[in-house]
Amino acid sequence: MKKLVYQGVAEETAADTVADFLRTKGVDPALAIIELDGKIFAPGELPSGIAFEDGATLNVFRLVAGG
Repeated sequence: MKKLVYQGVAEETAADTVADFLRTKGVDPALAIIELDGKIFAPGELPSGIAFEDGATLNVFRLVAGG
């Protein structure tokens, strides 16, 4: 199990990659802005196999449109 901080809350995960972890949270990495340890990935830019280090910080920003 790896430890990380997701959206400001400490968590543990067995996920191998950031994308796998996000899918367990119901987040499609192709449709969100991802911040991993201070590095920003635009929607669709997160490499599918990128792993995170123990203690990583991960934030997700979803784009919402409407009127």
